[in-house]
Amino acid sequence: MMKKILPKKFHFKQAGLFAVLLLASCTTTNTYSPKISSSPYSRTIELTSNNPQLQSALEQRILKNRHYILQPQNGFSEFHITVETSLVRIKSLETKPLLLGRIQKTRTPVTFNAHYKIGNQTSLTLAEGHIQKTTETLSRVYPSLSLNSNIAPEAMDDIANQILKEASSHITVTPWSTRVTGMKDEQHVTIAVGESAGLELGDTFITESQPTAKLQVVMFEQQANGNNRAILGLMEGFLPQAGRKLIAEK
Repeated sequence: MMKKILPKKFHFKQAGLFAVLLLASCTTTNTYSPKISSSPYSRTIELTSNNPQLQSALEQRILKNRHYILQPQNGFSEFHITVETSLVRIKSLETKPLLLGRIQKTRTPVTFNAHYKIGNQTSLTLAEGHIQKTTETLSRVYPSLSLNSNIAPEAMDDIANQILKEASSHITVTPWSTRVTGMKDEQHVTIAVGESAGLELGDTFITESQPTAKLQVVMFEQQANGNNRAILGLMEGFLPQAGRKLIAEK
């Protein structure tokens, strides 16, 4: 006759202790650390400069960045970059003598000053700075009636890179938002961005402040400039007026 061998009590105690230690180990090693997720939507930027050469250099860089959209100056963009420039001739560094009556090509040493401001939708200045660079104007025929305002492309590229680097540091930490541009009818509003910014049908947005409203992208409308903008339908609350700030629903 075979005898059943029953496990001893300490076997059960050891097994229970092992389970507790295993659970404790899992709890301590799998800690949750929240991460800030980036927005799926592109950021809109308005750009103004009194220097066409610098304006062009900045525009090219914004257009090449798939996360940015260059917007017309309508006041509905998330960010505004304004750059005022001036050119000061450095006579002490000019080549001498330049002979009158003789056609010569010359480049003028100059100090190029660029004062920039980076602001948000509410006209709050996020950053402000001044860049000063000693460079030369592009070649011109001497004598000429006026100073050539175009400077060496390398110097202009460096200034444009510095300004956008500063702007990017503020753009990346600012939550995405957009604004209502107008009312379509009693149940629909338009916003300044559309499919090019990454919006899709069914995306939902809420007003940042009271009175609250929840809206959903129901269609896209083609504009004269070739871009399209989203039309949002009211789901909950009161239809927001033009200028109201909307944020993506979490």
